[in-house]
Amino acid sequence: MPAPPRDVLSGMSEVEDTGDVRLEYGAMMNSPEQFVLLVNAVILGFAYLVVYPRFAGRDRARLAINDLIANGCTLLVVGVSYTGTGQQFDLLFGEFGWFAFTLVTFLLMEIPLFLWYARRYRIFDREEDEQG
Repeated sequence: MPAPPRDVLSGMSEVEDTGDVRLEYGAMMNSPEQFVLLVNAVILGFAYLVVYPRFAGRDRARLAINDLIANGCTLLVVGVSYTGTGQQFDLLFGEFGWFAFTLVTFLLMEIPLFLWYARRYRIFDREEDEQG
């Protein structure tokens, strides 16, 4: 079977002589940092817009548990991609491995989402907590 034309499937290329088609690394992501940031954004968006409202609500303990699960999912996806590669990630103040870069960027991206969620669902309102 002949390989599809390159202009039709931009970012695709033939692999060796087998005619198989694979996605080139640089076709969709310009850097590994972009990949990690995209994974963080997708998981955080899904967590804060779908999972947390349904499963945690105003319960801080459930929110913390669900957040650990979301962080673990991010570390799993990035870890599968970069474990053992020796890839270094550029963070404004130095070069780090995939684990540290993923963890730091996840937490930094989460801060505004958490503040929004806490205000929206009144997580820290004492008056309502005391009443019921």
